[in-house]
Amino acid sequence: DLIIATHSDLDHIGGLIYFLQLNGKADVPKIIPVKEIWFNGYKHLISLEKTRNLSEEEVYKMKEVIADCKKYLKPDLEDQLISLEKAASLAKLLTENGYSWNKATEGQAIKSETLPQFELNNDILIRVISPDNSKIDLLSSEWQDELLSRGLGSKPFSNADLLEEALEVWEMAIAENEEEEGPIAITTDFETMLQQAQLQKFKEDESPANGSSIALILEVGGKRILFSGDAHPSQLIQGLKNIYGSSIPIFDMVKLPHHGAFGCNSKELIETAQSRAYLISTNGEHERYSHPSWSPLAHIILRENKLPCTLIFNYRDNPILKEMECHQAFLKTRKTKIKGLENPFEIKYE
Repeated sequence: DLIIATHSDLDHIGGLIYFLQLNGKADVPKIIPVKEIWFNGYKHLISLEKTRNLSEEEVYKMKEVIADCKKYLKPDLEDQLISLEKAASLAKLLTENGYSWNKATEGQAIKSETLPQFELNNDILIRVISPDNSKIDLLSSEWQDELLSRGLGSKPFSNADLLEEALEVWEMAIAENEEEEGPIAITTDFETMLQQAQLQKFKEDESPANGSSIALILEVGGKRILFSGDAHPSQLIQGLKNIYGSSIPIFDMVKLPHHGAFGCNSKELIETAQSRAYLISTNGEHERYSHPSWSPLAHIILRENKLPCTLIFNYRDNPILKEMECHQAFLKTRKTKIKGLENPFEIKYE
């Protein structure tokens, strides 16, 4: 019924690109029919009435942007299903294969102002809390600065396929250059390490690509789940307050933003979006980032309300999970269970 591509980061859209290439045309799908896809691309950052075509020289420069950005991604492509050289942009696949793209907003950007809530099949309610106008505008401004630095002028362009691909790989590239906090060393004991992690001075992620991520609350069958994408914690908190005011409910599940990364998981967010289950979606094997960070896990484990909860890892062999398994007696005193899934699609909570 609906596929949501949160933003143009390789670990968020790489699998979708591969699937759409295999699935073929929307009206004669080779695998499954897809009624609608949400994804914010280049055309959602600009006013199409103000565009102009690229000159031959500008086309060449734009291709240089794409080539330069792909260089940052090559180390991460060794285990990908398909190389970037063979992959079309997500936007191009949506257009050429006739998929319904952002139909819920009549082709406009998916954001909290244009689509505060959306009812799917009369039994599922989706509440969009990120991005908002400011996050879309920031991404647009950063992209225009990149073009200006390449001598590509300040006016938006209308060469859709090329611009969509350039924006997608640029967002992927800046995501690869994110900074993370250094690892916390396990010193005297596990509890002391958690306390040290909890006291780390928080600095919010500043990536405009992550900030533009689609995040939402899904309500179905009496359950309420927060799907946070890679959204910024301040945006998530504000989105929750806009909907619930000061009476934010306890969620049945929260997917920690950005794989549990430090800059996207503040103590305030953990205290605001309280839950009985937290999903950590990562194998923890990225050579640059050791996701999840200990800091958000410490905020959850050492929470003051001691609400019983389960930390669910979608990979059984995540190094952080293995370390936590050595300290289950302490976790029990904090009413915290841990679970690693043998099958990443078998998500259960108690």
